[in-house]
Amino acid sequence: MEIDAFITYSPAEEVWAARLDAALRRSGVSTWLSADHHGSAAAVREQIEKGIADAKNIVVVIGAESAANDRQRFESMTALEAVWRDSNKHLIAFLLGDATLPGFVRSAVHWSHGTAAIRVEDPSRDWDQAVSGLIKILKSETDLRTTGKLLDTLQEDRRLQRERLSYIRQVAAEFK
Repeated sequence: MEIDAFITYSPAEEVWAARLDAALRRSGVSTWLSADHHGSAAAVREQIEKGIADAKNIVVVIGAESAANDRQRFESMTALEAVWRDSNKHLIAFLLGDATLPGFVRSAVHWSHGTAAIRVEDPSRDWDQAVSGLIKILKSETDLRTTGKLLDTLQEDRRLQRERLSYIRQVAAEFK
C-alpha cells in the first residue's frame, strides 16, 4: 500500500511530529508516523523498512536540539538508501527554528545543488503556512524547490569547516 509520507523525527520533536501528522491526515494526506512501530526490535526494523518502501516521500522533522536515537538513525539510513535506489522518492527536511540539516539529508542530493527544505522560523507564527506548503508538495500540487527554502549546503559546509578550523587553531594556541 503506497502512502504519501513517512514522518521521522528525534525524541525532542515528538510533539511537533505528532502535530504535523494530525494536520496532514486532516488534509487527506496518508502518513506513517515513525512512532507507529510495535513489537520486537526485528519486527520494528521490518515495519520501518516497509513504511519507508511504501512511502512516496520521507519527511524528516528536525529541531535545533535534535539528537537522534537508535530508531531514528536506522530510519535515516533506511530512508537514504531508499532515496538513492528510487529517484521518484523524495526526502523532505522540515526544519524547526534555526535547525541545521543533518548529514544524511545532505547526502540525499548531489553536492553541487542546494537542498530544498521547509523552514518553520517561528513555529508559533509560521506553522500553518509551512504545513500548507508541505501539503501542496505531498499532493504534487507544487514542487519543493519552488515552495521550500533553498539551503546552500555548500556554503553552510564551508562555514562549519571554518568554525572547526578556528577551534583547532584556538586549542593549538593554548598548547604553545
